[in-house]
Amino acid sequence: MLIGISRTSKTPTSIYLANRGIKVANIPIMPEVPITPSLFEVRRPLVVGLVASAERILQVHQNRLLSLNAIGQNHRCVDRSAISEEISFMR
Repeated sequence: MLIGISRTSKTPTSIYLANRGIKVANIPIMPEVPITPSLFEVRRPLVVGLVASAERILQVHQNRLLSLNAIGQNHRCVDRSAISEEISFMR
């Protein structure tokens, strides 16, 4: 299982591993969304948490919004304190 907040490269890592025959679950961690209880019932899981600095996540979010022409809008994903809270929650 790969877990992490948005923009920590869970999807590209999952694709890479899947192409090598490894079964992967990509689990996003969001403070406002509870983790499904069925994940805690998996026998002998290998759980890898992907993390990045708040600055790196902010930079990736800003670049994504620029590519969508949405940078002028007020987004929680470019709020540094909100990103820091997500990272703390994930850890």
